[in-house]
Amino acid sequence: MPFLKGLDFATAGRLSVAYVATDKPQVLRVEMTTDALPQVGLAPLGIGVLARIINLGGGGGGEFAPAAGSAKVLSGPRGGTPEAVATRYSWDLEVAGMSPLFVRTIVERLRVAGGCYVTSMSIVGSLPLDGGPYCVTDREVRAWLDDANAYPGTWHSPGFPIVERSIMRGAAMKLAMGGDLDHDVLLRFHDTVSIWNLAIENTLSPSHDGQGAGDATPRVVRSQTELCARYDVFEFDRVPAKATLINMLSRFHSEVAPIEEAEIAIGMAD
Repeated sequence: MPFLKGLDFATAGRLSVAYVATDKPQVLRVEMTTDALPQVGLAPLGIGVLARIINLGGGGGGEFAPAAGSAKVLSGPRGGTPEAVATRYSWDLEVAGMSPLFVRTIVERLRVAGGCYVTSMSIVGSLPLDGGPYCVTDREVRAWLDDANAYPGTWHSPGFPIVERSIMRGAAMKLAMGGDLDHDVLLRFHDTVSIWNLAIENTLSPSHDGQGAGDATPRVVRSQTELCARYDVFEFDRVPAKATLINMLSRFHSEVAPIEEAEIAIGMAD
């Protein structure tokens, strides 16, 4: 059985998936129904968050370089519009460099829609299934939902050395940078570590007894040559959390400012 609540539609055979991961752009259609009219239109906001995760390097996993990921919402209801509150949703996204395992992230993020539960979901890419290792159907996704370790992995070449430190609770990082840091770099760093939290907020707790929990936003500071961030409460499984952070920092390193060394500490909750 899945670790998280709200996934009955998947175990009951109302999840349909047909996706072949590639670094070339393709259209991904996401459709779902709910058991009642949502109180608020959270589902379109969730689609927007998923696109931001991919665009900041959190969707490629171990299969694609973080800088290769891209996502754009082509059609469908947006947050804050009358169409955001509905019992049926359909979006088209243009995606590239999205890990097969990121489909699990999509399912878990969209499983609850503003106070009501999802009753069916379909995630279908525009490329035909080829039976290869990057091919995903609902059978694989259902198996992943029962596997505590089946989340996007770490890209093999982040581009900078990583030092892991010990910490009792929470999560912290310190980046030694290659030069003086302006305000724009600080803002981009804050965006990256904030979206990291959203990227893994539906992953498991360290004890795998349900969904993890953490602070809504990090504390971020800078010096002339360092960037630091900390979450005082950060109770998520370290493996997917660390993998996603490294991938997002790799994108930051290649697109925003070079990282000379990253110190990372993710604690284990009591």
